[in-house]
Amino acid sequence: MDCTYCHRTVAKAASAHIPAVELCASCHRAVGSPDSEDLQKLRMYSGIYEDEQTSQVVVDPEMASPINWRRVHRMPDHVRFVHSAHINYLTNNPSAIGNVPDYLDISGEEKVPASQVCSTCHGDVANMEKVYQVEPLKMGQCVNCHRKNGGPTDCAACHH
Repeated sequence: MDCTYCHRTVAKAASAHIPAVELCASCHRAVGSPDSEDLQKLRMYSGIYEDEQTSQVVVDPEMASPINWRRVHRMPDHVRFVHSAHINYLTNNPSAIGNVPDYLDISGEEKVPASQVCSTCHGDVANMEKVYQVEPLKMGQCVNCHRKNGGPTDCAACHH
């Protein structure tokens, strides 16, 4: 699945956007069984449950709650990481993309879709059973990448 399907603002905004529960549920309904554990969890987060007395499906928005996503990358509060700037640079400069999964052939390409550059920092998420941090995303790594690719190296570019 294309990363930008769920993270819709990644090429336009500072953050990658976390999708609404309903968007998650729409895909899980399409690919999984109706009793799958993931779909049951999504129903709970959406405030959808089966009334034990009547066996009727109840939709109660008051019972809905946001998913408590497990954060994979945590940047310090004083660091500003603007996804769109990095995505837009890498889509136009595929030779700078790192961690390219084997199934993506981007050699010789002049421009690639945003979803193909995510692997640079996030690894091959499509084939991870559970998402984990591939790159440490420490200051030295960022500075080296900026130097290598002509990005800004003044402190104010990332720190505020």
